[in-house]
Amino acid sequence: MSKRKVVGWTTVGLSGLTALLYLLIGFNAVTVGDNITPSEQRAFGLAAAAVFSVGAIVATVWDRRWLWIAGAVGLGLIIMTYFNLAPERDPQFELWGILIRVVQAPLLAGLIYLAATRPGQRSSQAQTG
Repeated sequence: MSKRKVVGWTTVGLSGLTALLYLLIGFNAVTVGDNITPSEQRAFGLAAAAVFSVGAIVATVWDRRWLWIAGAVGLGLIIMTYFNLAPERDPQFELWGILIRVVQAPLLAGLIYLAATRPGQRSSQAQTG
């Protein structure tokens, strides 16, 4: 398996793991701050889980450079927003937020790698089958 495919499948897995972590937040299995109501947490967590789930599904179906670029830009904005809004939260940084960023950092690196490299050429058998 090529390095690009390994990175692609790792990226899919990391997106799925991020979705799972957001599901825990969305189902209020964990708490992410003192200033957020359970209904606000549910809405946030489930919406974020849906975004990362769709991202994982799309990444398994299409290998398009513009998708990787859009994913990298979107994820970069998500990470940046988390840190920019930290002063407004109590606590500023919580375990779940940091854990999600730890998963998202290599996810972002994978998206950038996929955006910067070209998909391999399909074999003649794959093109005819």
